[in-house]
Amino acid sequence: MKRFLMAFTLVALVAGNLVAQEKEAGCQAGACPGQTELVSTQDGVQDGTATTDEATCPITEGMKLLPVIHYWVGEQEACCAGSAGAMAKSKELPISYKVGETAFDTEEAAFANLVESTEAFVTAFAAPQKCPVSGQTYVAGQACACEDSAAQRVELVTKAMDEVAMTYKVGTETCNCPVTAKDMATKAGTDVVFVVAEQETPCEYTARLNLAKAKYKAALVALNAASTSTPETTPAQTLTSETIK
Repeated sequence: MKRFLMAFTLVALVAGNLVAQEKEAGCQAGACPGQTELVSTQDGVQDGTATTDEATCPITEGMKLLPVIHYWVGEQEACCAGSAGAMAKSKELPISYKVGETAFDTEEAAFANLVESTEAFVTAFAAPQKCPVSGQTYVAGQACACEDSAAQRVELVTKAMDEVAMTYKVGTETCNCPVTAKDMATKAGTDVVFVVAEQETPCEYTARLNLAKAKYKAALVALNAASTSTPETTPAQTLTSETIK
């Protein structure tokens, strides 16, 4: 019974989380060169009067590289979950959910894979990757001239990511330990709420996704700040899905 309730809860939370993801727009974090300063809100990041196209923002472009769920109905791809549902109903066909090249029959299975894929992507982003052909070392999507510069870039990204952490709320109390939070919830007869920045959720999978995205965003902000202070470093020029493995 407990497993059934957990599965049911995950399905409901998955649907809510995916709708929230579809509403995300604009530059994801930090102020970009040539643009107005961005203001953080609980629902994301909003900008005022941008002076240049948002597509020029390296943070926006970087966030676009994260794994996403694609919706397919037959041979046609839908733009979102809502569109897929309407299309499936009109065509009387099931919806297929894809993360990368892997297809899933259910949204909850696709979401679970999305969480794991996003975590793997973020881990790889912070790790040095050596090209077997050129011999160059890439860190966070940029080729590094030497081992020292690679180490410095790893340190910059890792430090930014480490500053992002998950906390736990039980009722009105908060703590930093998942074990303590679980014990508190058991005694209080309630659920643990997972908190990342200002995002709160009772679903551990959604919390893991929020944490991975927040760490990645923090790394992009740090890289952007570093590139602004040192013009010769331009991560936006080389940050592509091909340079992050």
